Amino acid sequence: MIIMSVAQDHIWLLFARKLAMEASADELEELNNLLITHPATAEAIKRIELFWDSQTLSRLGDNTALAIHIRKIITEDYSC
Repeated sequence: MIIMSVAQDHIWLLFARKLAMEASADELEELNNLLITHPATAEAIKRIELFWDSQTLSRLGDNTALAIHIRKIITEDYSC
């Protein structure tokens, strides 16, 4: 079981808003400041950002292990 702090939860919320292009300038600044104090989360976010760009995913091809894994993460139902 992974236990995240309130700060980490907030980081992921801000990051999701950034990816959806819904984050304000203040929220982006807050995200950057939080990532300075949470380097492990910052590293995870960097890796996600590398593959978020649809151009990157399309260059991988539909059947590569990474593309399949990312598709699974994107479509996974985490509502339970």
